[in-house]
Amino acid sequence: MKKTILFMLLGLFLAACSPVGPDPKPVDSDIDFIEDSDPNTNERIEVWLTGYSNLSDYINVSYRIVGLDEVTERGTFKNFPSFRSFEPKTGSIKLAVYAEQIQDIPQSVLDSPDGITFGITASVTTPHYGKTVNWCRLQNSSVSSLDELISKTIDTLNSGTEDGIPGTGNTGYIQFNITQDEAEHYLIDLVSCKGNLFE
Repeated sequence: MKKTILFMLLGLFLAACSPVGPDPKPVDSDIDFIEDSDPNTNERIEVWLTGYSNLSDYINVSYRIVGLDEVTERGTFKNFPSFRSFEPKTGSIKLAVYAEQIQDIPQSVLDSPDGITFGITASVTTPHYGKTVNWCRLQNSSVSSLDELISKTIDTLNSGTEDGIPGTGNTGYIQFNITQDEAEHYLIDLVSCKGNLFE
């Protein structure tokens, strides 16, 4: 019994001491929250972040975008839409969104005939290709409770969903990897990574 407890404690210690770093996982493009989008016509690499909500008095969304130039843009819902543009080159664009409840949400909001509207969209395009990530996608939607509302907004953005939509929050980010094929077309590969862009 003492040996079993000793091995358990040793395992916990080793796990706690393991280095924590980026743990990229490919994002499944068949998941509904990712769409291919049209390339841009500006011969650049472009990043758009947009958001819409009738809950901005109650839920704030902060974002961080680390561009191909390694410069971090910081903002909130008040800065949407955000747009950045880069000369075409290979590299990565990192993006994270973090939602938090900033005041109590009254029952009248849940019961509103207009329903709940809340969504975040991130789009990266090259002269040859485009990828769009959609979180939440609530448009005049009804919810039965505050718990359901939080689950479909804050929890989805921060932690993801059981069906594979990755959240970011302050523990992860979505990385758009820009590469070139043999024809020198700029392609986009999406991965979900561990890390805090809000530090």
